[in-house]
Amino acid sequence: VDAKQFAAQADAHHNADRVAESYKVTSQAAAECPDDIEVLWRFGRAQYLMSKEQTGDNQKKEKEAFVRAAVATLNKCLAMDSE
Repeated sequence: VDAKQFAAQADAHHNADRVAESYKVTSQAAAECPDDIEVLWRFGRAQYLMSKEQTGDNQKKEKEAFVRAAVATLNKCLAMDSE
């Protein structure tokens, strides 16, 4: 699967409000295409949206972890975009 296919899958899941599926696809895509900005910004979006999905005893820690990961991913996008 190439970056464009990953992006299309992620967009389809996002548009259908399937947050966990979008996160799964973009996580795999980011691992396989770590320098593709189109994949990475979608991964950052999915990480942020996953933060909003967290519930339970560790909710605060899990939310924070997803938000921090999203910020790191999106900072990588900004660094790539300014090159």
